[in-house]
Amino acid sequence: YQRRVHGEWDRLQLVYNRYHGASSQKLAVFNIPKFEDWKDTVEEESSGEGKVDNDYMLQNLPMMTALGEKEETTLEDFYNFHTSLTLLNAVCENELSEYAARIVAVENQLNNITGLMETADYTYNKTRKELITAELLEIIGTMIVMTAGGNNELTKGEFWAQQ
Repeated sequence: YQRRVHGEWDRLQLVYNRYHGASSQKLAVFNIPKFEDWKDTVEEESSGEGKVDNDYMLQNLPMMTALGEKEETTLEDFYNFHTSLTLLNAVCENELSEYAARIVAVENQLNNITGLMETADYTYNKTRKELITAELLEIIGTMIVMTAGGNNELTKGEFWAQQ
């Protein structure tokens, strides 16, 4: 904690996947400055007309706890809170992107399975139709042989006896 606050670093770069759409995630970078730099920025932005007085901004702010007791907070606490929210946002965005990518992958798998099922149904029906057609041709051929030649008709019994 002491190393983070008093810092041997100038900034922390947080890289994560930002959700842009169901099939679109992009890398995002968020820079978290060290406390001193962040404090200087707050001081600069809070100075001038219509802005909060620096002295007041950097003082301890009394807050009420859940038990109704006064608690002293500092700008450093606000910085820690802000940093925590930034990390939480990055983790949530990253997780949302992961879930979106998984949903797209599952939808693609379902489309592939549906396509395979349609191909299998088509192949099955085509094969079945071919078998039925072959059997019908055999039956029709047999009927033609039995009725061919006019007076030389074969009876069913005679036909099967020849086979």
